[in-house]
Amino acid sequence: MLKHLLVLMLILASISAVSEPLKVGRSASDPANGLVNLQKLSEQVIEELKGKHYDSYKIYNAENADVPELISIIKDKKIDIMVESLYFASIIADNTNMEPVLLVSRNGSVYIKGFIVTRKDSVIHSVNDLNGKIVTVINTESVPAFLLPKKMIESTGLKFRMVQSADSPVTENSVGYYVTNDKAQAVNNVYLKKTDAAIICSGVWENVKFMPDFIKDNLKIIGTTESVPGIYLLIRRDMEKAKKEKLINIFLTMYRTSRAKNVCDLDGFHKIDFDWKTLFQNLK
Repeated sequence: MLKHLLVLMLILASISAVSEPLKVGRSASDPANGLVNLQKLSEQVIEELKGKHYDSYKIYNAENADVPELISIIKDKKIDIMVESLYFASIIADNTNMEPVLLVSRNGSVYIKGFIVTRKDSVIHSVNDLNGKIVTVINTESVPAFLLPKKMIESTGLKFRMVQSADSPVTENSVGYYVTNDKAQAVNNVYLKKTDAAIICSGVWENVKFMPDFIKDNLKIIGTTESVPGIYLLIRRDMEKAKKEKLINIFLTMYRTSRAKNVCDLDGFHKIDFDWKTLFQNLK
């Protein structure tokens, strides 16, 4: 009887070990592709685990990239993994028990930089020429496509101020920025002369989905920021060591097999070989 009871307890323990889903969090900072990417990645991870550690996943989403809501979800739901931009990764690492463990590559590189672009027929040839102009930005939560270009513009002595529309008045010695929350619209605004310039990241510039040749051929880059490692995979610090190592190994090897090549529009995971804490600290 005791033997049967022990066997039953072992079975129940085994079931319990895989009954909790892999909890995946996201900031909703990239509504177009972020959720699809996470779904595909999570499905691939669960398939690779083959029922060990986790046999399902659940995605928890913070609406509208709201930081307090995001932090609350991570803590309350005990999120296991996240794939986030540099901006949100730094906030998450500073306010929760999650830490970056891998870099994520897109378009063959882990590095992203920001571009200030305008039309080739524009009289704007440098950042200094943006005085009194309006630029379109995609969002204000991007290091390469907002914070670094903002720093570049302000280094010229110009003020960088938010405006409510593409035709809002802009005071002297200022540059107005209009937030669109849409990559394609940001590009179209400058192409169609609705705004004088646009701030985008290198990923948008190199993506024909947002930057088709007929538009790209009519634009020029007037400002380029430094390159930064742009996307991070974060894992809960207190995760069981065996689980963490297994997950990291799955991500590191995911894109080495042909069947995983098209998991999403990301194309690889890589070990972090720099002091990410210093980088994150410098963003403050």
